[in-house]
Amino acid sequence: MFSLLLIVALLACPVLSFAQTNSNSKEPAPRIHTDQSVVVGAHLTPEEVEDGKMNDIYQPIYGFEREGNCDGIIETARSAVIPAAEQATFVSVRNKFLFLSYRGIGDCTFKAKHYAEAEETYLKAVEYADKDDSSYAINFESIALCRMAQQQISGAEEPMEKAVSLLGDEIQRLKMSDTYKKEDFVTNAVRMDQDTAMNYLAVLRFRQQRYPEAFTLLGRAYDQAIKFQAPTHTVELIVGTAREIALAIGDDAENAIWMKRAPISN
Repeated sequence: MFSLLLIVALLACPVLSFAQTNSNSKEPAPRIHTDQSVVVGAHLTPEEVEDGKMNDIYQPIYGFEREGNCDGIIETARSAVIPAAEQATFVSVRNKFLFLSYRGIGDCTFKAKHYAEAEETYLKAVEYADKDDSSYAINFESIALCRMAQQQISGAEEPMEKAVSLLGDEIQRLKMSDTYKKEDFVTNAVRMDQDTAMNYLAVLRFRQQRYPEAFTLLGRAYDQAIKFQAPTHTVELIVGTAREIALAIGDDAENAIWMKRAPISN
């Protein structure tokens, strides 16, 4: 049951999806068409010009992401984007594209189940991450998941706790209100990220046989997910994890509680 629950958590991990984006993430901007470049270019700062050039180098990776082509992502990042980014004049441009590159390589390496290599790559990404962006926190979540996959349970605790805490700080910084507002979509996206991180931390607590803490975390994640209208798959992930833990340890009371909560679709 321990390995089953870990597999469920890892396979459901949203940070490994090529399609995932965050409204607050520092991704390359769309390319400017040739007929726009003369007019727009006159108003660009040197930093923006360099960012645009790096963006052009990075562009092929978008196509590889849509195709799920990890070989293309890794090859382009290593052979083109990283060398160019390392020569960038502006620190912000350098860090942005090195982070995106190492993050992409890490996701692909994790997908290939090369967990030790993925962990090393995520640790490199941390060096270049924007600390005011939720992607910084999610990187620690990824490091923790790599360690969990390698059965390094004690080593996974600190980065997963850090991910939950940093995402909480980000919510406090961004939030418009303590009640649900549709227009507060950036904060709600970060809340969803924190829900997922709390779910994984609960899995970790389960592996550590700290069962009451696991259910407390899952209760927090579930309440926040419901209050702020998280996507159904997030709610189902939390409920499914709680039910698996309850069944694994034979806790009939907790199982009864979670059986009454949002059902899991087949």
